[in-house]
Amino acid sequence: MEEWGVEFYRHADGTYWRCQALGQPGPWWLMMKNGRYLKRIFARKLRESGAEVVEQVQITRLLREQDRVTGAIGFNRRNGELHVLTAKAVVLAMGAHQSRWSANSTNNPFNPTLCS
Repeated sequence: MEEWGVEFYRHADGTYWRCQALGQPGPWWLMMKNGRYLKRIFARKLRESGAEVVEQVQITRLLREQDRVTGAIGFNRRNGELHVLTAKAVVLAMGAHQSRWSANSTNNPFNPTLCS
């Protein structure tokens, strides 16, 4: 991520500065200098990779083949256009909404990114 422009705080010895937060049992969080731009940095790298980006689409159904997610169906939140997306691989990034139904290693509902 540093190669992409994400800056992390470091101690004098070069190790990453970490902190304990949100009920974590230890200092797991890396401290970023420009964390507020993380989504923009990731979006730029994603577009540079040649991936097709579909924005403003609310997914309503996941497409599955046996026990594998192979795509999704959703609609554009601005114009209502229907999208049927298929893929070899799917990354499901639900953000804070995941905490509604997911257990994680700490059983902390505000820690959805560390699911067990």
